[in-house]
Amino acid sequence: MIHRFQAEGEAGLRDHRADNGQLKVDDDLRGALYELLQDSPEDHGWARPTWTQELLARQLAELTGVRVGESTVGRMLAELGARWGMARPTVECPWAPRAKRRRLRAIEALLAALPSGEEAFYEDEVDIHLNPRIGRDWSLTGVRGRR
Repeated sequence: MIHRFQAEGEAGLRDHRADNGQLKVDDDLRGALYELLQDSPEDHGWARPTWTQELLARQLAELTGVRVGESTVGRMLAELGARWGMARPTVECPWAPRAKRRRLRAIEALLAALPSGEEAFYEDEVDIHLNPRIGRDWSLTGVRGRR
C-alpha cells in the first residue's frame, strides 16, 4: 500500500478492484444454482447421485457459460442458505390417499371372495435396493424429497 501511495499519490489508495470488470456472480447465476439444487446430477446426465461444489461449478458453466471456481460456488451456496447434509432414506407411496385406500379395499374384496382351496400371491415390479448408497449432498434448507 505504501508503494502504491508513493507511486500514485492519493489515487494509489483507492481500491483497484473496481477495474476488474463485471462481476460473474449475479442474480441469474444464483438462480441457476438454486434451480440445480432442485434436481439430481443424474437429471443432467452426470453419473453420480449427489452434488459436489466441483460438479455444480461444471454444470453452471455448461448451463450459463459462466465459469466460476469451487470456492465461488461455496460462497453462493452459503448465500442461498444451502447445507451439506446427509439424506434420510424414505419411501413414500406415489398415490393420493384416496386412491391408495380404494386400491386396498379392492384387493381386500378380491381376497375375501377367494374360493376355498385357492391361494393368492402378490407380485410387484418394484426394484428394491436393500442397501442403497446414500451420501452427503448440497440441498436447500426446508426442501425435502426432491429425488
